[in-house]
Amino acid sequence: MVGTISEWCMKSIKDTVKRFKVDGLIFTHDCGMECAHLALKNFPEYGALLIDGPAFRNPVEYQDMLIQNMESLTIGIFHDDSKISLDEIFLTNSKLIEIDSRHITDKMINRYLKHWIQGSNPRMENIRIVGSVPKSEAHKKIGGPWQNRRPMAESEARNLS
Repeated sequence: MVGTISEWCMKSIKDTVKRFKVDGLIFTHDCGMECAHLALKNFPEYGALLIDGPAFRNPVEYQDMLIQNMESLTIGIFHDDSKISLDEIFLTNSKLIEIDSRHITDKMINRYLKHWIQGSNPRMENIRIVGSVPKSEAHKKIGGPWQNRRPMAESEARNLS
């Protein structure tokens, strides 16, 4: 007998798709940590994992998902608010790693690559790290005519349309 409603729903889904091969799992806004762990338990053979959404902002809570042997791991592709640290990136065990986080610094990337060159995470073949920079910071780094301009107010932007 199945205990909770979510376990019953998962059993129903598993029974429905048992003839299909599950290549990947996607956990976004509608899926919390409990839902994700339940899906991983019921569909243990998957090749790709995409993690994004409010429940997945703190990678410490899903470190067990990072260490799985999989083809690809994607974190934060729709929102860049994941606060993943260098230690969590070291835990990943995937051939392809994609991370979109505004909290990743150049220093973190350089340290990760140094460790990878020395043999850390030998399964990784490709890594893609994207981080957004606030416009004001980007303008400072770019320099030129944008550097001394104030940001456009929302009302001014609407008037341009």
